[in-house]
Amino acid sequence: MPTVLTVPVGSALLAAESDGSGPALVCLHAGVCDRRMWRPLAERLHAEHQVIAYDRRGFGESPSDDEPHSDIDDLSSVLDRCVGSAPVVLMGASRGGALAIDFALAQPERVRALVLFASAVSGDRDDAPLPDAIQKKVDALLAAERSGDIDAINALAAGGPQLPAA
Repeated sequence: MPTVLTVPVGSALLAAESDGSGPALVCLHAGVCDRRMWRPLAERLHAEHQVIAYDRRGFGESPSDDEPHSDIDDLSSVLDRCVGSAPVVLMGASRGGALAIDFALAQPERVRALVLFASAVSGDRDDAPLPDAIQKKVDALLAAERSGDIDAINALAAGGPQLPAA
C-alpha cells in the first residue's frame, strides 16, 4: 500500500505517493493524466524499487495556486522530501517526459537515468506540419474533446481505436 504524502512548495501542496523500497523510480505523469496512471506499474515494481509519483500543479489532488512556479523546482522539492540527494531514475510520459529531460539538464547530478514514453520536448515547434495519419488522429481527438465524448477522448489518447483508412 503506497504511503500518501503532501509536499509543500511555496503556497502549493503537491499530492504524492511512495511505494516500496530500493533505488528510486520517480514517475512523471502525462499532461492528460495524474499520478494514478502509474499505480499498475508501481504494483509490479515496488518489491525492488521505491516508486514515487506525484500530481503536478493543476492535476489530480494538487490544486494550481495562482503564483509563479517552476515544475523543475516542484520536482526538486518532491525529491528532497522522498529521497534526499540520492540520484533517481526519472520515468516520464508525454509532458512528464519533457519535465524529466528538463530536470536532467538542470540538475544532472540528481538523475541516474531517464525512461521516456512518447515524450514531449520543451521548445519543440508547435507549428510544424504533421504527417497526414497523425493529423487525422489529432483532428479526431479535438472533435471528441469539443463534443465532450470522454470515452472517445480516452480511447484516442491511449492510441486506439484506429481511424478508418482514407
